[in-house]
Amino acid sequence: MRKLMLSVLMGALVMTPVVHAYDGPEERGEPGRQFEMMAKKLDLTEEQKASVAQVFADHREKMIALRDETQSRLDAILTEEQRETLNEMHEKRRDKMRERMGERMGGHH
Repeated sequence: MRKLMLSVLMGALVMTPVVHAYDGPEERGEPGRQFEMMAKKLDLTEEQKASVAQVFADHREKMIALRDETQSRLDAILTEEQRETLNEMHEKRRDKMRERMGERMGGHH
C-alpha cells in the first residue's frame, strides 16, 4: 500500500509540468512560444489553432482539478508530519525544475 501511495504521489509530481506546458503568455512570461512553434511546424490554420488551444486549455483545467482532488485525498490520509514532509518534497522538486528551466533559458543558478 505504501509503495502504491508513493507511486501515486510521484505520478502527481511528474504530471505537474504537463499542466503548465501550454500556459498562456501571462502565466509563463513567454508569448505562447511552445504553442506557436507547434502550430508553425504543423502548419495549423487559424481555426485549427483556436481548436487546439481550447483542447490544451480543457486539459489544463482537468489536470488542475485532478491535482487538487489528489491533494485533498492525500491530506485526508496523511498525518500533519507526513503532509509537511510531502510539501518539502514538492518544494525540492519545484526548485530543481526551476533550476533546469533557468539552465535551458540561458540563466545561471
